Amino acid sequence: MATALALLTTLSAASLQAQVRYTILDFGVNSTQSRAINDSGQLAVAVGLNGAALYESYAGVNTMTTIGTLGGNTTVINGINNAGQMFGHSTLAGNAVTHGVMVTVTDGVVSMTDFGANGGNYGSLLASNSDGLIVGTSNRNGGANPYEGQFFTDGSPSTRVGVGGTSRILYDVNDAGWAVGSTAPGSAATPRTATLYEIENGVITSTLSLGTLAGGANASSWASGINASGQIVGTSTFATGNSSTHATLFTVGPEDTVIRTDLGTLAGHDSSSAYSINDAGQIVGATNLNNTAFIYENGTLTELRTLVSAADRNTYSVVGMGGGGADMINNWGQIAATVRVNLIGHNRAVILNPVDPLTSTSQDGASRNTKFIDGMNYDKFTAITNPDGLGTEADLFGGTVGSGGQGEYGLNRDVDLTLTPNLGNTASDTALLSGADGDTLALQLTYDEATAIALYGSEADILLGWLDGGVWKAAVDGNTGGTPTFVLGAWQAGYGLGTYGVDVENNKVWAVVNHEGAFAAISTVPEPQTWILLAGASLLVLVVFRRRTN
Repeated sequence: MATALALLTTLSAASLQAQVRYTILDFGVNSTQSRAINDSGQLAVAVGLNGAALYESYAGVNTMTTIGTLGGNTTVINGINNAGQMFGHSTLAGNAVTHGVMVTVTDGVVSMTDFGANGGNYGSLLASNSDGLIVGTSNRNGGANPYEGQFFTDGSPSTRVGVGGTSRILYDVNDAGWAVGSTAPGSAATPRTATLYEIENGVITSTLSLGTLAGGANASSWASGINASGQIVGTSTFATGNSSTHATLFTVGPEDTVIRTDLGTLAGHDSSSAYSINDAGQIVGATNLNNTAFIYENGTLTELRTLVSAADRNTYSVVGMGGGGADMINNWGQIAATVRVNLIGHNRAVILNPVDPLTSTSQDGASRNTKFIDGMNYDKFTAITNPDGLGTEADLFGGTVGSGGQGEYGLNRDVDLTLTPNLGNTASDTALLSGADGDTLALQLTYDEATAIALYGSEADILLGWLDGGVWKAAVDGNTGGTPTFVLGAWQAGYGLGTYGVDVENNKVWAVVNHEGAFAAISTVPEPQTWILLAGASLLVLVVFRRRTN
């Protein structure tokens, strides 16, 4: 079994210290519970006792699409991937048989694919990775074995592979083909033990028991979620002879060693369970008391309701977890939660949206990835500085996330900004911007005054440049729409698309753009020999940018 990768992502200090960490997006539909959320913020929900629906919120417009059944009364959604495919189970006519089902919604039209029950009367799909590997469970032979793990190798019912021999459930799978779940001896339903399966080319190549926090005859555990780094979360009994459980983090080390970390529970709560972990290492779950939701990060377990505003705490008496599947938190830190509305006493499916974006840095601070949520402002970007080259600082501000329309992750944005060393022909290091998906924003770079004067004779003609096919042009020339308008001075809020300028007092160039690429401080009128040098040096910049965006 391969060793889990070390977690590289760090959370912003500002986010961790904020008193109000989340806002609540309430879709306003009573008797609903959140079941799963993907990286675009699409939310699968349970409606009433038996129904299911998909919630979507784009640019402040909320929509709800009702999901039908396979002929019976009930559909339950357990997970949703980034393609918008939902996984769960649905009853057939007569309600005596339940089949695994994959659901897609395209322009409001719902389609359901029946994945069967392997000859039994129950089948369910629980999660999928981006390669179409779907995991779940069924009861083969009409129930003689209550749980047989199963997976489907390419998203098709015909590619089913059973995981028999003992009673097994597969709850989640990552893109490396690591699937997690639980195993019980023989046909027994308990006691269960958290288990890791490595799947390659449609075959389980290795199986690893993850153990329990404490031993004993009835010790049990199960693994419910896994992230891209191979960090696994779940639940385990934590004391011999005690049936209470604690949320647990399982870490696989060299030679298949397993480190089990007890995440504890909230004060006054007997038990807890961890459901989901995102690629930033944030873990969410719930306790046994009122299904109270928590988040675990940086070694601390915190009740989620304490991280919303006082007004929201007055409105909602409980912030809980309605689902319990692997997709309760996405890689943007959005959480699929369920609240109890004080005045009416009903449950509602909601999304907890972080106030600040998740961010991670690399290359000694010269590169930053920021996961912006629909409606945020680019002012929330934290500037980066290149420790090499000319020591350029790069910053983003002045635009609304999602203004460019649908992108790879809906209206959420996965933005990378990286500084590469100056190549000797620009007055700043080169900034590589990607992931804004056509949003209008302001990009600002500092420049080196001595270099600018040496190259161009003065600062008067400096502007933010953009590398277009090996030729440096004004950054605003790459825009779609807008009117190029020069300003001598600092950027100010309210400047429209196409506005650009130079702040000579603070050695900064800036432009309001809606495209990505490679940017640097250049002159409007370079010497002919400088253009020749720029064209040659730009080949290296283009190679770096293409590697970054791919």
